[in-house]
Amino acid sequence: MSVRRSTLGDIDSILELLTEFADKTPMKKLSVGLRGYVERALGNENMVVLVSDTGTVNGVLIGSITVNPIYDTIWLQELAWYARDNSGVRMLFEFERIAHAVGADVVYMATLPSTDSRVHELLTRRGYLQIERGYVLQL
Repeated sequence: MSVRRSTLGDIDSILELLTEFADKTPMKKLSVGLRGYVERALGNENMVVLVSDTGTVNGVLIGSITVNPIYDTIWLQELAWYARDNSGVRMLFEFERIAHAVGADVVYMATLPSTDSRVHELLTRRGYLQIERGYVLQL
C-alpha cells in the first residue's frame, strides 16, 4: 500500500470515500459542488489531498494550510480523514511530513466520536493534545 498525493484520476474514488464518511456522521448531505472543490484542491498549493493506493483508492486525507491569526501560527488542518483499508496511520505520517516541509507550526486533526479508541491513543502517543470538542447544530 502506498500513500501519495491525489491526482484528477482519483476524484471518483475520493467522492465515494467522502460519501461513506458522511454516512457515519450526522452531516448526510454532501456539497453539490464537492467534485469541483476536490478538483480545485488538487491544484491549490495551500491544500493537501492524500490517498492510500493498493491498486484502488481506499483512503483519503484532505487538509488545508492556513494561518491561524489567534495563535499567529501556520496550521495544516485536516478537513476529512477516512480509510477503509487501515491506511489512516500511514496517511497521518505523510500529512505530518508535509506539515514539516511547508513550515507549519501545528497539525490539527479531528475524529468522530465513534472513531475507534486506538486512533485517540495513537494521536496522544504522537504528542497531539485534545484542545476542544466540536458540536454541530443542523438548521
